[in-house]
Amino acid sequence: MKHLKQFDEVDLEINSWVGTNGDASHYYGLLKGYINGKYTFIEMRKALSKQDVDMLNQKDKHVSYYEGFESKRFNSEKELKDEAIKVWKSFFPDGKVLLEGCSAYIEPKVILDGIDKKIARKLNSMAKAYRKIPEREDKKQEKAYDEWITILLERLR
Repeated sequence: MKHLKQFDEVDLEINSWVGTNGDASHYYGLLKGYINGKYTFIEMRKALSKQDVDMLNQKDKHVSYYEGFESKRFNSEKELKDEAIKVWKSFFPDGKVLLEGCSAYIEPKVILDGIDKKIARKLNSMAKAYRKIPEREDKKQEKAYDEWITILLERLR
């Protein structure tokens, strides 16, 4: 089984309680990868907009938020992914590809940035198909992963 080199991959792990906790409305992200040979993670942050501040101050009467205040809260997965795409290379200059998913899992992941968009769409389609393979079908999963990683590695050379 082939793998990405540790310095090539940067992962965006997204967490949220949206849909599981009645009033949860935010998404949080970690960028994980290697800096100078050391595995590290960076919490995604953004400056609060006026709209963010108005919503948070309405919701949380015990704290005052101000425009420009740094926050780990993102209003949507899209907003979080868009920010990650803007900043990942500044934190992880050795990284070659930004993937969405858990860094501990060896499986096809959604490609957010770093390679040609046409190839990324193909690989993302393969990652989606992988998730439909039943867990007990190890050989199918391994074959699908091998095909995905082979194409990705060819593009990163």
